[in-house]
Amino acid sequence: MVTPTHPEPKPTRGPWFGEISFLGAAVGICVNVLVTLLVPLLIVFVVALYLIELLAVPVLWAVGGQARQVGTGIAVSLLAALVTGGGLVVWWSS
Repeated sequence: MVTPTHPEPKPTRGPWFGEISFLGAAVGICVNVLVTLLVPLLIVFVVALYLIELLAVPVLWAVGGQARQVGTGIAVSLLAALVTGGGLVVWWSS
């Protein structure tokens, strides 16, 4: 008689959040938001940085492990930059 065996569980690709994601978000917020607030003339360089980060996030998520956490941190910092930038536009237009 053959006993049924269960397939081995697939290895996980790592958690989405962790210490590295919070560190990545903190660094990203400093780079993305503070530069725009302090020196508005650097907006062209910041927009180029946003594009690079937007391309890097899905790649980091696909790799898994600690890279996934870094990608999550970058995504959070981009979201913070979007909210801050939108708030500044509303504030300046009023």
